Amino acid sequence: MVTQTKNQVGEIIKQPLTKIKMTGFKNKDVLNRSFQPHNDMLNDGEDHALLHAGEKHAECEITCTGNGATKTGVFTVQGAVNVEEIWARCAEATNSTTFSTVYFDVLDSNAGHANITLETGVDCSGIVKRAEISKTAAVTSAATFTNPTAVKILDGGLADIFSPFKIIPYTVDGTTTIRFCYTGDADTDVDLKINIRYIPLSNATVVCA
Repeated sequence: MVTQTKNQVGEIIKQPLTKIKMTGFKNKDVLNRSFQPHNDMLNDGEDHALLHAGEKHAECEITCTGNGATKTGVFTVQGAVNVEEIWARCAEATNSTTFSTVYFDVLDSNAGHANITLETGVDCSGIVKRAEISKTAAVTSAATFTNPTAVKILDGGLADIFSPFKIIPYTVDGTTTIRFCYTGDADTDVDLKINIRYIPLSNATVVCA
C-alpha cells in the first residue's frame, strides 16, 4: 500500500494535468497530450471534418429564373462519393407563383442521366424564404418540400429525414454533375442555397458547377 503526505497530495493537485507522472503506459507523450484541449476543434475548419469521420460539406448558390423546364448544374463531382444529405434552402423568393416539378438528378460525362429524386417532382409554387427542399427517400419518391409556416420536428427514423445515396461515375474517376431541376415561368425569380454533405471515396472531390 502506498501512502502520501498531505503536502505531496497538495503538490500533485496544483500541477497541470500534463505534468502528472504516468506509469504503466508505453507512450506517455500521447497520453499527456490527450489531456490538452485542442482549441481548433471548436472552429468550423479541417478539424471539424475530422470529427465527422471524413465527411465534407459544400454549398452553392443559384438563381432560378428559367421559363419552362430548366435543369441547372449545381455541383461537379469527380469520382465516386457517398452523399449523406442534399437539400436546397430558399434564400429569397421575389416571385414564386410558378415553381413546380422540382427534383434533383445527376448527369455524367457520357451524357448518361440518373434521378436522385422522382422526376415528376414536387410542386414548390409559393415557396418563401427559409423553405427547404430535400431528398428524404428513395429515387422513386419526390423530394420533400417544407415551407416555414410553423415549427416542425423531423424525427429520426421516420419520414422527412435525409436519405443517403451513392454516385458511381460512368468511368473510374469520371465527372458527374448534380443538377437542380424545376419548371418556372417568365416571372419566376427564386434564389436557393444548395447544400451537400458527402464522404469522398478514394480521391473524389465535389465543387460548385
